[in-house]
Amino acid sequence: MRRLAVFAGAFDLDAAVSIGPDTAGDRNTFIELIHNLVLKSLITIDLTGPDVSYRLLDTTRLYAWEKLAEAQEAATICKRHADYFKRVLGVSAGETEAMSTISWLRAHGRHLPNVRAAIEWAFSAEGDLDLALDLTIGAVPLW
Repeated sequence: MRRLAVFAGAFDLDAAVSIGPDTAGDRNTFIELIHNLVLKSLITIDLTGPDVSYRLLDTTRLYAWEKLAEAQEAATICKRHADYFKRVLGVSAGETEAMSTISWLRAHGRHLPNVRAAIEWAFSAEGDLDLALDLTIGAVPLW
């Protein structure tokens, strides 16, 4: 759960699996853990959109963030988070020509809180300036 604290807002299973497990073999275990957190109401699940999304409750996220910091994993997980959203923005940039602006924003606008969080981390003292610039340029269509 502590690794999911990096998400600022909603996330999908692909995003969670991209930042959470340390190895490919841990993927199924991580998915099962997310399922268990949903059953315990520590993660909310949204089935209303075209894709299933998850969200940590704000109080749960704050607690999980403290645990992430205590485990000294924050920098590693924030880097994974930023790398993931850099890839998402790279894929979405290729879709700008094929989709209308409204369709594109509906599909990718939901990433804005996470992109902002990734940019904030990347520009921080423990972040990665090259990654920050890539994220900022990739996020231009969102604004």
